[in-house]
Amino acid sequence: MRKPVDRLVPMVEVTRMTGMTAAEVTRLIAAGHFPPSWYGAGRAKRWSVAAIGEWMAQREAQPERALSPSHPRAPTGYCVNEAALVRQAPEHGGRFMSADRLRAFAVPVADLLHSHSGIYFLWKGDRIVYVGQTRAGYHRIALHMANSAMDFDAVGFVRCAREDLDKVEREYLDRLLPDLNADPITNMLRRRRAARSAKP
Repeated sequence: MRKPVDRLVPMVEVTRMTGMTAAEVTRLIAAGHFPPSWYGAGRAKRWSVAAIGEWMAQREAQPERALSPSHPRAPTGYCVNEAALVRQAPEHGGRFMSADRLRAFAVPVADLLHSHSGIYFLWKGDRIVYVGQTRAGYHRIALHMANSAMDFDAVGFVRCAREDLDKVEREYLDRLLPDLNADPITNMLRRRRAARSAKP
C-alpha cells in the first residue's frame, strides 16, 4: 500500500493543528522540542503535516507523566485550574496555621490538571466578538486576557472532541461572524453580509 503524500503547511496552519500560538511554537523549535521547518516557495517556512501529527501523537501518549510527583510543572497539553485552588483556599486570619490544618485545604494535582478541548466564545456585552478553539483547556483564553487589543468581558466554553474542533469552529464562525476574528473566510462572509444588507 502506498503511503499518503505529505503536505507542507505554513505557521498559521501549524497553530490551528496544535492549538498553540506562533510564539509557543517558536519557543519549542528554539528548544529543539518541535519538528523542524522546511523552506517552501519564496523561501517561506513550511512544516510537514506528518511530522506534526507524529509529534502530537507522542505528546498525547504521555499524559501520565504529568501526574507524577517528579513533574513539578503541568505538561504540554494540560492547564492548571487555578480557580479550583482559590475556591478551596482559606483567608489568612493573621494567625499561623499548622501543616495539618493547611493539609485540609490542599487540592490533589489530578484535580487541578485538565486538558479539555473545545470551542470558546469571547463576549462583549450581549455580542460574541471572537470564536476560537483550544486543545488544552483554558490556556488560549488566558493568552487573550493578557492581550490588551482583545476587548471582551465574558467567556463561554463548549467541550468538543479534538477531531471535531476544526469543523465545529468553522460552523460557529460562519454563522456568527464575530468582529475580532480576521481569518480570510470570515472576512469574506462578513463582506458578503454587509453587501446584502446595503442593497435597497
